[in-house]
Amino acid sequence: MQNLRERLDEIKYTKEFITIDKFAELCKESGCTEKKPEEYVDIMKNAGLVIQIEDYVYLEPQNITRAVINALPGVPPRIYGVSDAELRKLNEEYDQMREKVVLAEKKAARRATQLLYGGFIVLIAQLAVFVRFTYVEFSWDVMEPISYFVGLANVIMGYMYFMYTQRDFSFGTWQNQMMQSAMDRQLKTGKFDVTKYEQMARKLRRRNMIR
Repeated sequence: MQNLRERLDEIKYTKEFITIDKFAELCKESGCTEKKPEEYVDIMKNAGLVIQIEDYVYLEPQNITRAVINALPGVPPRIYGVSDAELRKLNEEYDQMREKVVLAEKKAARRATQLLYGGFIVLIAQLAVFVRFTYVEFSWDVMEPISYFVGLANVIMGYMYFMYTQRDFSFGTWQNQMMQSAMDRQLKTGKFDVTKYEQMARKLRRRNMIR
């Protein structure tokens, strides 16, 4: 059964459903031959892993359920386990918290962009200083060991970044890290309850109720 489940998990990334004949083939490949394929379908259905509609086995039952509910006109909130008043209050509170998160994201993005431009200016300034010292103030014989040590220092900083974040250094990951850090600081400064916001988002998303 575990082998059969793993095979279905592999297939569902490319197919939403398979025929019952294909399911029977998978049963044989997985060593599930003690029972009929229909019995294995029933076991998977009871476990909430598949849905069978006529001769087709759907591998993402939650998508079918969501599609059916969305197609129904005026589905009452009690279907999702909440009352009308609770749903309105939950959505209003979520919207208010979401506005703060969006504002923090914009500020964090601007901050990260400013730091990226600052780093670019530092690199250009470093290049200009090395060029002047090499061809005007001193010579390559003097600047060669200095440039080596500066390059080695840059490598060491990249290694320290990896040790701290457990990620290879790239400007994309660095920018994302700066944005996340800046956003966390802003939310913490504003006494934003991140845990509550994440719980509300999961609750609404699970019920497909986020507007």
